[in-house]
Amino acid sequence: MASSSVYAGRLAARLALDLLRVYTPTGGEERLHPVLEKWASKLGLGFSVDACGNATLSAGPDGLPVLGLVGHLDTVPGMLEPRLQGDTVWGRGAVDAKGPLAAMILGLHIASREGLACSSAVLGLVGEEGDSTGAWGLVSRGATPLHVVVGEPTGGDGIAIGYRGSLTVEIECRGEEGHSSNPGAGAADSLVMILSNVLHNDARATVTRLEAGTAANVTPGRAAATVNLRFEEPAIEALRAAAELCDSTYTRGCFCSRISLLHPVKTSLSNPTAKALVTSLRSEGLNPRIVVKRGTSDMNVLALATRSIAAYGPGDPRLSHTRREHIRVGDIVKAARVYSRTLISLCSLTKDRRSKLGPNS
Repeated sequence: MASSSVYAGRLAARLALDLLRVYTPTGGEERLHPVLEKWASKLGLGFSVDACGNATLSAGPDGLPVLGLVGHLDTVPGMLEPRLQGDTVWGRGAVDAKGPLAAMILGLHIASREGLACSSAVLGLVGEEGDSTGAWGLVSRGATPLHVVVGEPTGGDGIAIGYRGSLTVEIECRGEEGHSSNPGAGAADSLVMILSNVLHNDARATVTRLEAGTAANVTPGRAAATVNLRFEEPAIEALRAAAELCDSTYTRGCFCSRISLLHPVKTSLSNPTAKALVTSLRSEGLNPRIVVKRGTSDMNVLALATRSIAAYGPGDPRLSHTRREHIRVGDIVKAARVYSRTLISLCSLTKDRRSKLGPNS
């Protein structure tokens, strides 16, 4: 048993480091395909890439996966040197979400060795840190698995059954470029006034991007900003807030150049995937925590196609998108066992249902 745990730890460390060594900010996910294909071959899994660039590592009978462990291939920008320090793996994406992806691949491998009676897969999606291109691709062509575990960091013992919605507004201001000796007349001045009002009037709003200016003594002729707002209420309320914001920009010669919306999601703890995760965590000696996460994930999109969905993964979510991203190898291995148990449990459930419905179901 000890030797088996040591082997799993070494395998998890090598797999995680291989994933982390490839820098894949949103848009560069294809760089990871050769690494995933190599590991699929090494672990006896099938491998394919769809038109969106999503990678699938598969096991069990052929066909669309009934069960999907869904992670993402992209990270936020900012390369961090990957390294193994003791029992800890460091690097961009160690937590969000290549550490969970490594655990899912290892979990599928473990489950496949024990025998899977239904088609199962790890799906590495593109664009999660952007506009969820890969997830929308699955939903639009009806390729979302019946049961989905989204691989996001939940501390290794948390099961996320909900995420907040996200509203993003792009604001652009135009004006005459001129000398800085004429204060208050530039596009940047107008934008600052708008953003000040937004932050004062809506505590949910955060400015995530600013762009203006060419020189210290030149009043900008153009200025732009991105405002992001996370919300739990119905999306119509967030859209009203966006409409009010955009209306307020016109008086200052500004306008909203783009509005994007991702609806909040909340599923039930009684859905098959969540229930299977609870049982699997308890089998590993863990006490499951049920959480609703403050951010967003591909679960916001995939829940449109299946209600048997929940998010789970190793890693401290507070380290996501920071320069201190790291994860313990032991946590990857433990999560892999949870994923494996969940796959086997859901596969048995699906097989039992089909047998009751008959051979033509």
